[in-house]
Parts: sequence; structure tokens; C-alpha cells
Amino acid sequence: MPEDFEKNRKLFLYLFDHDITQSELAKRSGVSIPLISMNIKGRYKMDTEQKQKIANALDCEVNEVF
Repeated sequence: MPEDFEKNRKLFLYLFDHDITQSELAKRSGVSIPLISMNIKGRYKMDTEQKQKIANALDCEVNEVF
């Protein structure tokens, strides 16, 4: 049975507040849309490299969105 991860509200709210779609984030970061979606829903825990790619794509610190 998969581990139950907490929903990533920080990333969801950051995208919402900055009017960025999951598709746009995927293009900018190189992390796939399904992984981004599953992370936001709490079904996937991103590794350190994926978190850093997303933070770089959003021009922010990792702790701002994770």
C-alpha cells in the first residue's frame, strides 16, 4: 500500500497566486505534469532534485513551495 503523503498546499497556493499552470511549471522545470499533480494531491513525494528543479523554475527557494 502506498505511503500517505500530506497534500502540498504550498506549491498549489504558489501556482495559484502567481497564475502558473501545472503545464507551464512542467515545461519550465522538466518535471512531468503527472508528478506535479500527484505531489499536490499528496500521492507522490518529490526527491531533492525534483524539488530544486521546481524551485529554480519558479525562481524561489525550495522551502517556499515545499
